[in-house]
Amino acid sequence: MTSRLPISRAYKVPSDFDAAVFEDVDLFVHQILAASMARMIPAIQDRVFRGCRINGPAVLLPSRGTSFDDCNFGDPRGDINNLLFQPLGERATGAVALLNCRFEGCEFMEVGFTGAPAFMDSMKAIRTTPRFGTLS
Repeated sequence: MTSRLPISRAYKVPSDFDAAVFEDVDLFVHQILAASMARMIPAIQDRVFRGCRINGPAVLLPSRGTSFDDCNFGDPRGDINNLLFQPLGERATGAVALLNCRFEGCEFMEVGFTGAPAFMDSMKAIRTTPRFGTLS
């Protein structure tokens, strides 16, 4: 697979926030979530993102069926832990759930991540390099 990173194209807004596939566009997490919630779905679900810039501010909670391939999670300021958030209780209230989503060659800006221990361990293994192969 040829890498799409770094993304150097001009800024491009998607025409449809309800689309199942987003390719080479720039969007804010709240825009996608708002489109989902308008359909009574309180998560970002069943979406594919290719070559997209995903902007926060947001904390994402990847779960069931979500994967990342050749993505740049953003500037961790030398420590990937700066992008990770761990709830103190059993829930991650306020985090945006991702269900069955695929991210391919995407860049994240001002986005943090939380999730199950296996996901968090995978993220911590990245160390200071924000870009890597595959994470599910």
